[in-house]
Amino acid sequence: MTGFVGQLLNMLLAFITRTVFIYTLSELYLGINGLFGSLLTVLSLTELGIGTAITYALYKPLAQDDRDMIKALTDFYKRAYQIIGFAVLLIGVGMLPFLDKLITGSTDLANIRIVFLLYVLESVASYWFFAYKATLLTANQQKYIVTLFSCGTSILTALVRIGALFLLRTTPTIAFYSYSALGILGQIIKNALIGHEVDRLFPYLNEGESRKLTKEEKQPIFKNVVGMFINQVSAVMLTSVDNILISAFISILTVGIYSNYIAIKSYLVAFIGIIFGSIKDGIGDYCARETIEKQEEFFKTMVFTYFWIYGFCSICLWILIDPFITGIWHSPLLPRFAVLLFILNFLLDGLSGAVYQFRMANGLHWQTKYRYLFSAVFNGVISYLLIKPLGVVGVLLGSTASVLIMISFDPIIVYKNVFHKSAAPYFLSYLAYLALIFATGAAVTAAALPFSEVTFVNFIVRMALCVVIPNGLWILIFRKSRHFSALKDYGMQLFRQFFKILGGKKKDVSA
Repeated sequence: MTGFVGQLLNMLLAFITRTVFIYTLSELYLGINGLFGSLLTVLSLTELGIGTAITYALYKPLAQDDRDMIKALTDFYKRAYQIIGFAVLLIGVGMLPFLDKLITGSTDLANIRIVFLLYVLESVASYWFFAYKATLLTANQQKYIVTLFSCGTSILTALVRIGALFLLRTTPTIAFYSYSALGILGQIIKNALIGHEVDRLFPYLNEGESRKLTKEEKQPIFKNVVGMFINQVSAVMLTSVDNILISAFISILTVGIYSNYIAIKSYLVAFIGIIFGSIKDGIGDYCARETIEKQEEFFKTMVFTYFWIYGFCSICLWILIDPFITGIWHSPLLPRFAVLLFILNFLLDGLSGAVYQFRMANGLHWQTKYRYLFSAVFNGVISYLLIKPLGVVGVLLGSTASVLIMISFDPIIVYKNVFHKSAAPYFLSYLAYLALIFATGAAVTAAALPFSEVTFVNFIVRMALCVVIPNGLWILIFRKSRHFSALKDYGMQLFRQFFKILGGKKKDVSA
């Protein structure tokens, strides 16, 4: 609930900030912002997935209150992040002479090297200044504390950025520099606040010297790091490389147009992440305690939940995203087929969310290394080959190919290693859910057709159709299913706990 309220405010301010950015600057500045954000995501690959590996390694010592091991892991993570931050800085500076080759179109609006260096420093700040301490809270199922400070500093940064854009709107280049520099300050403040809270909750971390991890203790961490690194390569190829290819082969202006779609998707993903991100570590604990049968039943309920949420959001995107971008930001639009592929990628990836959650909670990073590597290379090759003849559509087709590989192999790995059986029933349910979403989307599209003109009233009508038709139809179909009943029960528990917290009562841990 902390995440819900904070992220809602954060998303609202992010949207307002983007709107102010578009009106005070231009799509070209937006394109530079999107490209450099993507480049920094590529640079984040130097993190190697060590954060996830350390989180997994911390579950057991935290449960057993093994303070010696907790201190050793935390100190190891601290030293690793110091090295990673330095590596990001070194690679970022090394990329400065080659930035021109990644941009097609005018960049005379600002010194792109100064801007990129500011983005690099923000990334470095995310590794230095106590950043490693947030992992301890996440592994201890206290991620709400991280969320609280992260949302608080993000809100503060957004407000200051909005103020800077308004005050400096007559000098757009200076406004852009200020906008970029303020991200560094926000990152440092966030890390410092989280670090102070960790020191308060775990005072023994600063008591005496911590021992070094043995070779045997490091081995499973390094093994998971290798698996996670290849996994992250795939994730980057699926998202950030799109912007880089579009900038290099089409134009930086197209990056700005495409980034509007990415921004709206990121708001949705962040909102959905509030629901599922907070339970990831709880799944690890659940899998350690419960029988395989109970784990599988819970997994099926999660699959159903992902179907409902991502199916609903995908239909909303298809019906509302173009009129929203046109009506609010007055921005040019992508071709409609490109929008369809964009939403399809979002849907295909989202429907496999339960598989991802169980794979992460069970530490199955090494087992997916080859699949991720193949997926990443395949996406890059297809996107490169198709971008010249098909433009943005070619890039999105490459992403679709990558997603299809992921959703084909991951369920097999989870079912084999967690449930010890064939994944065939999962694939059948996946296809059935996908077909139902397409059929429902077609019905909503037909109902919304008379309201295609971009007006405020038509947008509200289309929004109402998106809410009523999918949810009404699916409730009618699934009202007697055990997964719908379980989902409804979980929702009721969540709201009961929320109102208990609002009433000042202590949370019932057993619920």
